[in-house]
Amino acid sequence: MSKQTKADAGLTIASVDAQNFKRIKCVRFDPKAAGLTTLGGMNRQGKTSALTLIQLAFMGKKFLPSDLHNDSGGPGDIASGEITTTNGYKVRIHGKNGTVEVTDPEGKKGGITLFGNAVSSFATDLRPFINANATDKYKIAVLAMGIGELLETIEAERKTAYTARTVANGIMDKAKVVLAEAVEPGKDVKIPDEVDIVKLSAQIQKANQDNDDRTQKKHDQDEFKRNQQTLSDTIEELEADLKAHRNNLLMRDAVITSWKPLPEPINLDPMNTKMAAANKTNTDRAILIKTQTDYDALVCSFKEAEQTASDTQDDLNDVIQKKNNAVTELGEIENPDITLESGQVLYKGKAWDCLAGVEELIVAIEMGSATNKGCNFVLVDGLESMDPVERGKLDTWGVENGVQLIGTVVTGDPDQCSIFIQDGHVKE
Repeated sequence: MSKQTKADAGLTIASVDAQNFKRIKCVRFDPKAAGLTTLGGMNRQGKTSALTLIQLAFMGKKFLPSDLHNDSGGPGDIASGEITTTNGYKVRIHGKNGTVEVTDPEGKKGGITLFGNAVSSFATDLRPFINANATDKYKIAVLAMGIGELLETIEAERKTAYTARTVANGIMDKAKVVLAEAVEPGKDVKIPDEVDIVKLSAQIQKANQDNDDRTQKKHDQDEFKRNQQTLSDTIEELEADLKAHRNNLLMRDAVITSWKPLPEPINLDPMNTKMAAANKTNTDRAILIKTQTDYDALVCSFKEAEQTASDTQDDLNDVIQKKNNAVTELGEIENPDITLESGQVLYKGKAWDCLAGVEELIVAIEMGSATNKGCNFVLVDGLESMDPVERGKLDTWGVENGVQLIGTVVTGDPDQCSIFIQDGHVKE
């Protein structure tokens, strides 16, 4: 967070002068321009009265006490006060009713409306925020930062992104189940080489043709033999034709003699068995290939679903981050340690009940300072809950960030505070 520009141009308190205001009899002090100015003293000495005077000066009747006059003196002890700012405003509190009169740097007089919206009630009173529960702190922060409408829009985006992520996760889970139930093909199984059915069919066709040729030859031979027998039987009866028949017989004997031995019939059973096995192999191979394709499609479908789920999760994270950044972007808080998340105000990722006292004040002060559009001071009552070391850290933080802090601490030791008030007076 860098407050230098705002501190240079913003309103801070240059001096406080009060008489007879509540516990105060006469108190005047000049707070530090940046860092922590502590008003110390024992109880009922006038410390908180000084803060009330500042609250009344900048916020009006909201902080007007029911009895604003110090009653330790006489009837003439009417409360009065004057506060000057570093940019030229003067605030005068006077009269029995605690009238607030503001004079701007140009000399124009009026009420606290002359400040416009420069000072917020948040910065002048941190107690409602500090004492609120986690839910109310979140609501106060949203209202104070003026980002309620933005957060509603972002919340709608978050719900949309959450729904998209839920749907995508559902699709991914279903794809994962389907993939898990599928058996990966080819695992421990070798796909055989494809059998050449065309070549095998040609071999079978040739074998069938050879068998048909043999059957025909066998038929012809049997017929030839029958004719020979018929001729032999008719030789005696056809003596006249004997010579011709003998010649015919001799010729047939010569033909028969020239015949080669017939081959054995080809057994088609092994080839048919091989054909059946080849058909089964090719069928099984086609099934394996289709199964592999289907499995690859399941893997691809799961990966796509997984990527979609991842993308929707990224979208949801972006919306959540956008919501967390709303405070820093629109609330003028540049401290990345302060986020609004899940209905809580977090500091360095920790919930309010896990914060140290100085961390609680830093968050509250950051919120209060951010709501001051043209102002750079924050009032902090009740610093006695913090030890001197923590108050030192708070002072260092205020100096580094250019924020003027004015607070109170119950102490009897003047060395433990910037301004020590005793019995309504500043004790040097």
